Amino acid sequence: DGVPGEASVMAEFANSKGWKNAVLLKDTSIKYTQNQCAVFEKRFTELGGTVVKTYDYVQGDSVKETVSKISAAGAPDVIINCGYNPGGGTVAKEIRDGGLATPIVSGFGMDGDFWVGAIPNLSDYYVVTYNSKNGDDANAAVNDYAAAYEAKYGAKPDVGGFVTGPTTLQVILEAYKQAGSWDGDKLTAALETFKDVPTLAGPTSFSPDLHINVGRPMAILEVKDGKLVFIEAVAPEKVVFP
Repeated sequence: DGVPGEASVMAEFANSKGWKNAVLLKDTSIKYTQNQCAVFEKRFTELGGTVVKTYDYVQGDSVKETVSKISAAGAPDVIINCGYNPGGGTVAKEIRDGGLATPIVSGFGMDGDFWVGAIPNLSDYYVVTYNSKNGDDANAAVNDYAAAYEAKYGAKPDVGGFVTGPTTLQVILEAYKQAGSWDGDKLTAALETFKDVPTLAGPTSFSPDLHINVGRPMAILEVKDGKLVFIEAVAPEKVVFP
């Protein structure tokens, strides 16, 4: 899914938990995480929340000094870690090692169980991503595909984004069926008419103005017992753009 949908869900989830003020930790190394924080702040503010402070870092940086500043100012209701691994996992560890038990929310960049074990007893960490890879997704087809993946490769998928490969094939084949041709312009014209077309990743829509999917339900996962556990799938109530 596109960042506007993902980060809008992050903001709406934080609001639904009653968290009214947030501190943002933004990895400035790529546009993905920059835009994630920008969209979160915009939507969270619309919902009546307040972004108290935004701290920038670059993938691989230590944020120990930042954590000390956050603690000194008084812990916010929620910390938004706009990051991706491996640096995002280091940020999460340094937040907890610094004594902050504040809930943390991240997006797809922090999906996967592989980094969680480095932070003993991690809790109150939430990830908004495509789907759950651990067989507990609300979509039975996703769970079936995860089981088939594990049977073939001897391990679970690394992240919930494992659904994007087959979803891409489904989308292209449906566009071909509608266009009756492999011509690029004809495929594009067909794709631009998609409205909630069923795919493994969820209902998929495009338009002449929007060639990314932003309204699809996203999985909200919570870290429990060393792995990410599915809580619910939620579509954004409103999508905002950076």
